[in-house]
Amino acid sequence: MTNDTNEGLIDIVTFHQFMFDNVVPIEDIDDFNDEPITKMLPYWRKNDLLPFIPKGLHFNISFAELIWIRILDTLRKFSYPVEKTRKVCDYF
Repeated sequence: MTNDTNEGLIDIVTFHQFMFDNVVPIEDIDDFNDEPITKMLPYWRKNDLLPFIPKGLHFNISFAELIWIRILDTLRKFSYPVEKTRKVCDYF
């Protein structure tokens, strides 16, 4: 919802609903190398870094899940070890 003073912004209730609705197609997301993020999903699943993501390559995720995938991709960009990444996953 928008209001007159903050055109284009949504209220906190609407934001909360959007954060957890599965509306983002996974096949539309690219990694830091502009490659489809779906190439990394099997590796991350194998290492227990995506406990909430369903198997397959055609599904939607929430914005909260997208934030986690972006964190994983950023850690990968910096060559952060998978063992330590797993600890980050367990923490969150």
